[in-house]
Amino acid sequence: MKLKRILEGREARARVQRWLLGKVDVVAQVSLNIPGFPKDVEGSRVLIHKVVASFTEKVLRVGGIVPVEVTLENGAGVTAFLGITSLDAVEVKKIAVALEEAQEWGRILDIDILTQAGALSREKMNKPSRKCLVCERDAKWCASTQRHDIKDLRKKAIDLIQEAVGAISGPLG
Repeated sequence: MKLKRILEGREARARVQRWLLGKVDVVAQVSLNIPGFPKDVEGSRVLIHKVVASFTEKVLRVGGIVPVEVTLENGAGVTAFLGITSLDAVEVKKIAVALEEAQEWGRILDIDILTQAGALSREKMNKPSRKCLVCERDAKWCASTQRHDIKDLRKKAIDLIQEAVGAISGPLG
């Protein structure tokens, strides 16, 4: 049942992505890396809201326009989508990476930048891959080798969310 809810949630995300890409050139998808289930934990909505506000402010500051914002809450967690125009996708990805790297808790942020041609990866931007939540190794490697117990990963993610919510009285990165 849990897996079914996550997969249905991901399919709903994909539908929103397709709909937005029919209206704008660039879509920013803002979510959190929360291992295990449920994907919505205390503080996740507050953190997503704060990250979206900061991200939008940074996009507007460099000449982008955000005509569409959609929030989706389902089995895959809380996700915000921003439709962006008047700004190159590479510039939008630079803003996303800067927010993800601005604080220690940024490792739980997942800001994907999507275009009709697909997603812009960190590697395409000559940025190192994401670090694991628990150790300093490559997150994808740790996940593929199941290096850490899911309970440890989940506890670290929840701790980082709580740290972030406690630190968000001011502007982000």
